[in-house]
Amino acid sequence: MLTDEPLEPGQWRRFVEPAAVLWLVAGAGAIRWGRLDLCQNLRDAAAGQVLENIAALALLTAAGVIVVDLLAWAVRQVWLGRAVPWPLSTLLLRRRRRRWHAAGHGIDPAADPEAVQRFARRRTRIALTEPQSPTWIGDRIMAASTRVRNAYGLDLPSAWPRLWLLLPDAGRAELRRAARLWHGSARWTAWAILYTLLAVGWWPLAILAAVTLASAIQAGRGATAVLTDLVESAADLHGPALAAALGCADSTGPDLTPETGRRINRVTRKGL
Repeated sequence: MLTDEPLEPGQWRRFVEPAAVLWLVAGAGAIRWGRLDLCQNLRDAAAGQVLENIAALALLTAAGVIVVDLLAWAVRQVWLGRAVPWPLSTLLLRRRRRRWHAAGHGIDPAADPEAVQRFARRRTRIALTEPQSPTWIGDRIMAASTRVRNAYGLDLPSAWPRLWLLLPDAGRAELRRAARLWHGSARWTAWAILYTLLAVGWWPLAILAAVTLASAIQAGRGATAVLTDLVESAADLHGPALAAALGCADSTGPDLTPETGRRINRVTRKGL
């Protein structure tokens, strides 16, 4: 769905995005004060050496922008739980499942309703449904499909392209905005990794890398929550219209029932 769409800005804009500008400044600092001994001190440099520094910074910036695209793709795969290596993926998934099931251990629903609410909040912080991914973001993305299937019998991945065509412009704009935030957070995470590499030459950049990484991951989780809420809302609000458009509506009413959802699945999956 939207997590796999290339929602990056135009190619030339990547060179003037804030993270790229910060990368250029960090590179200049590493060259000037750090141990990246690419030239002599700029104050004593001849014109040719100054040009060498400018060329080195231009090359550093271009390389950073190119590499960050690959790193951002890798970050997205890790966030979604697709690129977490085995056996780490298995260990993380087991741990998340244990925490999810243990969140309400010992609570008696009949005796303590407030405890049940606390249990629900604790469990929700771990995952909205039983964890199926080694990562929080992966589970949140998968939970949207699971919750829609449980409520309406609808296979969201196969229905989504048709549902998207029925959304009003305002709804599409909100979804695109949330998706851009999600992709942007992954790019900032990738830039944080590159800042860490520069920190080898100039240690103060380790602080920049740590702050950037923490902020980017937090922003990614927030964008994931907003994006998945919007996707579920699209199914809630426009699912009946999808059923009507595909000729799968239930004659007993406009609601999207599990039986209607299964009829939609037969159309969107082409009988599979």
